[in-house]
Amino acid sequence: MADSIVVCNEVHRFFIAQQLQSISVKNPRILLEPKGHNTVLAIVLAEFEALRYVSDDALMLVLPADHVIRDSATFETTIQQAVELAKCDILVTFGVQPTRPETGYGYIRSTENLAVAEFVEKHNLEKAQAYLDSGDCLWSSGMLCTTTGIKVQTECLA
Repeated sequence: MADSIVVCNEVHRFFIAQQLQSISVKNPRILLEPKGHNTVLAIVLAEFEALRYVSDDALMLVLPADHVIRDSATFETTIQQAVELAKCDILVTFGVQPTRPETGYGYIRSTENLAVAEFVEKHNLEKAQAYLDSGDCLWSSGMLCTTTGIKVQTECLA
């Protein structure tokens, strides 16, 4: 596996190291947050580390640890597709089909060509129900695929 950077807190440090060893990740870089803040800060920390020790155009696959992936084959195929887009300097975000109105998640509204038209952070139940009813919104998973130093694209290139 390529150079891996994992951001976690001190409590999970050794557990993470064991997990990485169990899947044959060689010499991972484990960065410790002094205090958990949010995904954005962890991404920035990992990006700085990648810029410093990997390359100025390293590929980043951001995977928050709070997901259960039931269909690993489909997930792997999706990651491969995301990698190809990221190599073209396109920021790829992964959405999850909503099953209920949820006020604890952000929502992604996409265009016909799957470009992100709108991202809305957590909101009230009425708005969450409207997003669910619209049929064109996904829950934001917090998972991303990009390259370091990317200039975020505003539309998807076909």
